[in-house]
Amino acid sequence: MVGRSIALFVVLRAVGLGQTGSIQGRVVDPTGAVIARAEVVLQGTGSPAAGINTESDRQGKFLLSGVAPGEYEVVISKPGFVPQTKTIAVTQCQTIDLASIALAIGAIPTCSRYTLEPPTITYERTKSRAARMDGTITRTDGAFLAGVAITLTPMYGNQKPTTRHSDEWGKFSFEGIAAGIYSLRTKLPGYADFIIDRIEIKPEQGTYVSALQMSECSSRRRCRPVRRVRVPEICL
Repeated sequence: MVGRSIALFVVLRAVGLGQTGSIQGRVVDPTGAVIARAEVVLQGTGSPAAGINTESDRQGKFLLSGVAPGEYEVVISKPGFVPQTKTIAVTQCQTIDLASIALAIGAIPTCSRYTLEPPTITYERTKSRAARMDGTITRTDGAFLAGVAITLTPMYGNQKPTTRHSDEWGKFSFEGIAAGIYSLRTKLPGYADFIIDRIEIKPEQGTYVSALQMSECSSRRRCRPVRRVRVPEICL
């Protein structure tokens, strides 16, 4: 008798799970760059709250599974961005794809008064003997910044500026660049530009820029670019 009850419970539970739905989507910023570790919370409206929440992954994707049929609000948030709410109705065995959800840059009342530490530039000989530059960009609270435009401008010669964008982990890379003296500038809406007046790309060495932080700002007219002329250099 006990065995039959357990078997019946398993069957009913399987049927119940089969009647639930799921919600998926992808979180991006205004530039289209993915936002990793954005909080996604499911809240009930006409039906009881599901109590389900998750975070977006490295590709900005998220999945809420096991959602009972009913009406819900999906709240997507990330520090530094304006939260967004989606109202949806889930039916049995349905997968709702919210596609790409763009979060606007959050309004900052004043420029950050945080004292930025200068980044550190490290040189190390590359196995390929080709010159390259890599780096990581974060906010003042240490969170990675995606979609930052990093521009290298040669200070001498006729070479044109080269621009790359940071990924969801704040990382950027310049490969196949000529050795020489450059200036570096970072740009991202809602943040003050960061400028390194002079940076050397050495032949047969990799240049790594670490701890490059950008301060939040509500208006570029009120926020002057952060300029760092002297940057610590370490040769390994």
